[in-house]
This record gives sequence, C-alpha cells and structure tokens, in this order.
Amino acid sequence: MRGDFLHRNKAEIGITIVSSVALFLLYFNFSVKVQDPILQWKLGAINPHEVREEDIFKSGRQMKIFFEKALPPHGVLVRTKGGIGNQLFQYACSYALSKDLNRTLYTWFIPSRDPATRQFHPGNREFVLDHFNIPIDNIVDKTTRINGLASVNDKDLLERTFRNSSNFLRQSDYCQSEVYWEKYKDEIKSIFQPRLEAINLPKLQKFIDRIKNSESVAVHVRRGDFTKPNLNYFYVPISYQRKAIRKMVKILESRGKTNPIFFVFSDDIWATSKKLKDFEKKYEMVYVSSAGTTSIEDFYLMTMCKHNIIPDSTFSWWTAYLNPNPDKIVIASAFSPKFWKLWRNKNEKTFYMKLHGTLYHPKEWIVIDPFSGGL
Repeated sequence: MRGDFLHRNKAEIGITIVSSVALFLLYFNFSVKVQDPILQWKLGAINPHEVREEDIFKSGRQMKIFFEKALPPHGVLVRTKGGIGNQLFQYACSYALSKDLNRTLYTWFIPSRDPATRQFHPGNREFVLDHFNIPIDNIVDKTTRINGLASVNDKDLLERTFRNSSNFLRQSDYCQSEVYWEKYKDEIKSIFQPRLEAINLPKLQKFIDRIKNSESVAVHVRRGDFTKPNLNYFYVPISYQRKAIRKMVKILESRGKTNPIFFVFSDDIWATSKKLKDFEKKYEMVYVSSAGTTSIEDFYLMTMCKHNIIPDSTFSWWTAYLNPNPDKIVIASAFSPKFWKLWRNKNEKTFYMKLHGTLYHPKEWIVIDPFSGGL
C-alpha cells in the first residue's frame, strides 16, 4: 500500500512538472505539440493558463500559440466564417496570398463547442479546418495584439489592387474560385483531404466498397437553411437533380458505362428520398445520409465517387473539385436569378456576376440552369 502510494505520488509529481513546463513554454510563446491543431484547447479560454493540462504534449504538429501576445509582422490572417465549403475557400485563398507575398499565415482560433461534443451535423457552422490535413502552424485569437491589419476584398484580391504595405492582411470575403489559388492547386488538393481520425471508417465501409466497385455518382441535395425565406436566393429546386441524373446517365452511356449507382447526400434526406422515389424504378439509389453520417463523412464519401452532381453549394463544390478521378463528370447548377439581387451597388454586382457567373465553376464542369424553364 505504502509503495503504491509513493509510486502514485511520484507519478503525479512528474505529470505536474511536465504540465507546468508546458504552460511555462506557452506563456513565453514557445512551440508546443498538441493532438489537434486547434481544438485540443479548452474552448472559450482567454489565456494559455486556462488550457486543459491533459491536452498538452499529445503528439501532433509543431505550432506556435500567440494568445495574449503581440503578433510579429508580416503576415496573412485567416479568420474563417460559414460552413465547411466556405472555410475551405477562405483558407485556400489566404494560403495562396501568404505564398505569393512570402508572409507567415496565421489562423484565428474560433471558440465553438467543447471538442468532445462537436458532431458536425448538417447545417452546423463549427470550425473544421483541423479535421483536414491543413498545416495550422500559427494560432491567434481575440486576445492576440495585431497592429496594422488591413482587409482585402474579393475584387481587390483578384485584380491585385490592394496595398501590400500593412503589417497584416486579412481576406474579408469568400473568394469562391480556383483562380485565386490556381498555381497552388496541387498543394491545396493535397492538404484538403479529410483526416481519417475524423471519420468512422467501419461505419462507412459498406458505402466505400460500393462506391469503389461501381460507376458511382454523388448527388447532393441542399435544402435546410436554403429553403428559408431569407436565404431562398440560394435555393435550387429538386427538378435540377432529376434533370442532372438523366443527363449523367446519357453521358455515361455515350462512354459505354451502364448501371450507375447514385449515392444521395442531403441535409434533409427524408424529403429528398420522397422527391426521388420514382427514380428508384429506373436507377439504383443509395440514400447515404440516412445512415446518420456527419458532414465530414459525407464530404469524404462524395470525393470518393467517380462523378458528381452538385447544386450551388460550396460544400459539394469542394467534393467535386477534390474528386481525383481524371475522367470525372461534374454537373453543377447555375445560380438563381435572385442571387444577383444580393448586390445593389452596380460595380459590385458587375464584379460578382463575373466571379460567380464565369469563374466559379471550373471550365470542364457542365453547368445546368434550373431556372430557365423546361425542368
């Protein structure tokens, strides 16, 4: 008993010393290793002393923490907003900008839910970059002192009309086109692969096997918030997916490919399955999202399918873009006419009609206008 007590005390003292050293290093801004680049920190922590000690020194990337520290110039700051697709667009854009200007890339720590409870249900807007193989090496948050920060919008960034004299630059919009990072696209595609630790592979295996062994087509149906009155300028009617499925079948048949399997993903899979039920008589339909998959798991499976049918969703845009099949067919939806009403300023509207009208979709994708009638 006494020996066990002394042994436990020695172990506890050792753990306390290691933890204290870790916190000491954090306080003086040294690099530390953690399991997940951001979310091993106690969410809502204002300073490093509130970090959970048990989350320190778990193997991971080498990174620097700048909580309550002055940020050394010069750098590019990426502060994400929105869901998975928009976060990836913003990171890709900032990554390319930091490379172009030879500046350090800093990632803003976004407080969210406790990492143990983050489930990534469809529609959630939680920080997700750490669930991809993204090199998050320098972390800042609201306590970091950042002097000389300038925002750069989509137009100035694309046309390179912004001033490069500020200590720090932050992309303020979404830069939704590969033209912003085209010369780094191979790097982007590599680091934007989901981390396997974020995926329940045993649960997905039955889908993975069928996707790999068939002429698989991912069909994404975005409903959820897009059906709300204040967001209906993004809404795409289900008639688009129906027409796209028929078009996909014809293209595949022209290539000598028969019996495709359509893997359907949606944030409202019940309503979607009802709208596509009659298609089950002609085609094999697999409603993946009914298996209780997370958004990241859906993302992973969609990138594995050989072909993609996507609405005007940045989430499924990335799954099609990251699809490695060299012979892939991507059918995408054009934007709703209501979308252009978002911009009242004439110059802004002209720019975004160019960005989303001609630059948003890669040139090899097939774009269908679901709002012109005939569906």
